[in-house]
Amino acid sequence: MKLNKLIILPVSLIFLLISSFVLAAPDFEVDFSTITNYPLVKSKIGFARALSHEKLPDSLQFIKALSPGIFCSEIDFDDVEDRNFALEPYPIEENKGNIIVKNPSPWLLDMERSLYANNIKILHQLIGAPRPYQQAVIKRPAIHPTPTDIKKSSIAMKLWATPYLERYPINWSIWNEPTHTLAGNNLRKAANDLIDIYQAYFNEIDPISEYDTFGMASFIAKAAEPAEQFQGRSFLNEVFREYSERKKNDPNLRLDYITFNSYFGKRSSLLSEARNSIGTGMNNVPLIMTQFAPYTEDNDKPGSSKHAVYYIDELDNLLRELDVEHVCFSYWVGGRKAFVNWNNKTGEYVLTPHYHALYLYALMPVWRVKDNGNLPFGVNAMASVDENSVAVMFWNKSNTDRTIKLNLKNIPVSLLSGKMGITIYHIDKEHGSPFEGSKSPYSFSAKYTIEKEKSGLIDVDVKGPGIAMLKIEKQGAAAGPSYDSLTKARLVRTYSYADRIKKSAGTVLNGSYGYYDAARASAYVGVTKSDGKGICGARYHDLPDKLAAMVRLSKPDFLQQKGTMLGIRIDYILKNKPEKSILWRFGQADVAKESMEFPWGKRGIDNLFLLSNDLIDDKKIILDIAGHAPEKWLAGKRDAIISFWVEGMPGEAHSRFRLTDKGI
Repeated sequence: MKLNKLIILPVSLIFLLISSFVLAAPDFEVDFSTITNYPLVKSKIGFARALSHEKLPDSLQFIKALSPGIFCSEIDFDDVEDRNFALEPYPIEENKGNIIVKNPSPWLLDMERSLYANNIKILHQLIGAPRPYQQAVIKRPAIHPTPTDIKKSSIAMKLWATPYLERYPINWSIWNEPTHTLAGNNLRKAANDLIDIYQAYFNEIDPISEYDTFGMASFIAKAAEPAEQFQGRSFLNEVFREYSERKKNDPNLRLDYITFNSYFGKRSSLLSEARNSIGTGMNNVPLIMTQFAPYTEDNDKPGSSKHAVYYIDELDNLLRELDVEHVCFSYWVGGRKAFVNWNNKTGEYVLTPHYHALYLYALMPVWRVKDNGNLPFGVNAMASVDENSVAVMFWNKSNTDRTIKLNLKNIPVSLLSGKMGITIYHIDKEHGSPFEGSKSPYSFSAKYTIEKEKSGLIDVDVKGPGIAMLKIEKQGAAAGPSYDSLTKARLVRTYSYADRIKKSAGTVLNGSYGYYDAARASAYVGVTKSDGKGICGARYHDLPDKLAAMVRLSKPDFLQQKGTMLGIRIDYILKNKPEKSILWRFGQADVAKESMEFPWGKRGIDNLFLLSNDLIDDKKIILDIAGHAPEKWLAGKRDAIISFWVEGMPGEAHSRFRLTDKGI
């Protein structure tokens, strides 16, 4: 995607008096020196699409610019409404009691190849019975009813899945919206059948590969409501009670994440009830929105700039759901609702305003910073910082144009030396919205320069409805989003620890987070309380002999205090089990904490390496992976989990770990 060239202005050129000479009070103030919670993590974003659009694999040429964490698809084996190109010709038959599965779909393999090449996780929803085991009559609401033979259905799914798992790591989510698709209004049967299907599919498919994960079941808001059939408990509560009972007799049964769909609001109540239903015993199980679109008024035109505003507004809300690892925005390719619109008449793709909105989000630094002020009705904002740039995004849900007097405080000194670029992007009916007649992908204008007082007052115009984003970046910084994935190792899966705790109101979040962004080989881990624990990780195979890690911490002085932990842990995997664990760490943690049971990997550690606090602030730390590896590991798949860990901080602290295999 071609972007407008960034304008670089000399510091001596001043288009507007800086704030030290301006008497007018700002509407909104951003302090770039104070990092706060809810980071603008890019891997949180995902996309979703039913496999009913033939151009889907080709349209993925536009996904790298956004570089999401995951792509979610629906593979509907009993779809009676739409085509499914992944299943053409239909791959599963039965002949005289023998299950016959045809060769894998080149169309689906092409899609998976594109995603895997860009370090984007593949998630397939497995929905509906294979054709030989479908109910004779399928109609709403039970459009994906229970297979007539769950055992044979699971064997068929194993045979179908095998050639795909032999090529790529795949995340499976079993079924879709079971509160109505499985058994209509019979919720008790639906809950029982769902666990029957999940257990059968897991036990058949999981042994095929070390590199798959499992979850269920794209629950919707109805699953969170009290149900008479369960004496006032929710469908979610019943499902996870039944899952826990099954696991007692089937200890290998595993749940790696829980999935949800949300199109009509009620997202908060759905996630809240899910937390209450699983309690704190599944804190290694994150939540994933497999299908999500913002709730909008009926008269809103799809593909409009207002639609883009709703996406950004909901994204900001979802960033605050710290145990939601990914949000797959629906309608990746297709009509005007889509991020990438396909025009059948012209044979061309059109990028819609909500695509542009998420691209601007991808341009923003990760660390959210403190802001305050009284924004006009309908206007919201988020601001962020890193060592290379600062950015502030405003979005206006009203129909009234607004001008925001923005005061920027404590811009990093590194941005104020020599030359810097100040860019203001706009998305509204005149800019970046082709279905409303705009011609340019964005508007952008460089209006101001700020001298070394580290602050400045700027007017930012935001159309109603519309989006405006201001960005200041260091001279020579890349014009687009940064991607720096590992070049040799191949991603298998990610891990995210959900720091859920019990309170009188139920199971709630403790203000901690951990996200691994594979496209950028970066981990973001943070806590807001002294009892918080932030952990994430990634499993790779084909790891090189050495990696370099660079670490930043918002409050490095915390590491001088007793009980603090900031570390990188490696679990070497042999035969799908952790064989050895080593830890490089900063801080003053005690031995008991270092040898505690980890949410994944091996219990305790075998080797500990203490790191000097002087290495904080992005200095290279060499991780000698081969030098500490078991001998058999070196000759094998070179498979390991790399985890990132912060704990025991006396207050709010946010950290970033970057990995690289370059220049070592």
